[in-house]
Amino acid sequence: MIVIAAPAKINLYLHIVGKCDDGFHCLESLVAFVKVCDFVSVQNSSRLVLKNIGPFGDSVRVSNNLVMRAARYFQKICDINLGAEIILTKNLPISSGVGGGSSDATATIKALSRLWNIRLEDCDFSELVTYLGADAPICLLGRTAFVSGVGEKLNPINISPIVPIVLINPMVGLSTPTVFKSHKKPFTNKMIMVPPPYDFEPLIRFLSKNCKNDLTDSAISLVPEILTVLDILKKNSGCMLARMSGSGATCFGVFETILAANSAASKIQKNNPRWWVKSTELIGRTHLSSSYS
Repeated sequence: MIVIAAPAKINLYLHIVGKCDDGFHCLESLVAFVKVCDFVSVQNSSRLVLKNIGPFGDSVRVSNNLVMRAARYFQKICDINLGAEIILTKNLPISSGVGGGSSDATATIKALSRLWNIRLEDCDFSELVTYLGADAPICLLGRTAFVSGVGEKLNPINISPIVPIVLINPMVGLSTPTVFKSHKKPFTNKMIMVPPPYDFEPLIRFLSKNCKNDLTDSAISLVPEILTVLDILKKNSGCMLARMSGSGATCFGVFETILAANSAASKIQKNNPRWWVKSTELIGRTHLSSSYS
């Protein structure tokens, strides 16, 4: 059995800069990945079958979710009809702004490429966004990068050293199309040029001063708990930056130290037992297999 980690992503900033020719929004974002993740396991089978397990496994549809769509898409672009038994261990909340579905989908492609002995470098992923969504290219790349266009333009960078993160979701699902539809503010026309080197503290200070998530107000109008989460994160000692990820409702705090992140997560979880709270850290790049939890 082949096991691939499907880590959560966070948008360190997200600007809506216009409308593309296809009608989708054009974005600029800095996307990174954290150690909290789902897992995709595959093994040989005569046909494609999927089983969902894990804390949020019951929330995932079996018939037409992104994992099965990714498997069928990979069959299509490889012109093969091989099968596989796929097991999705769903640890990330769904519809939460951390790219869980896209990460699961691209982890499925990576796992099947190994199972079926297909080199990803030989595959044509030009229709990846169309089939699997705007987060799919960055999740397939699996490393920190500036993202633009509708998600297809990637400029990878390295962030160092360890960046402690606290993730919080108030356990309220939020539809990405609904959040975009609710966004009525003018586009952010100024392109942000983040200066290298991308060291932890200077980068976070720059992002805090010059960047934001343009979807935050729209998401808060739909899920007011997001504002509560952000306020709580900001009040914790050592929090350098508190921001919503993607279209929400998950928010994250960047902390000065792992100790500060662990302390904040423990206190927040104790005071809000129904929330999903995780202390974690950024990872430089995703791997084909790992022990992320």
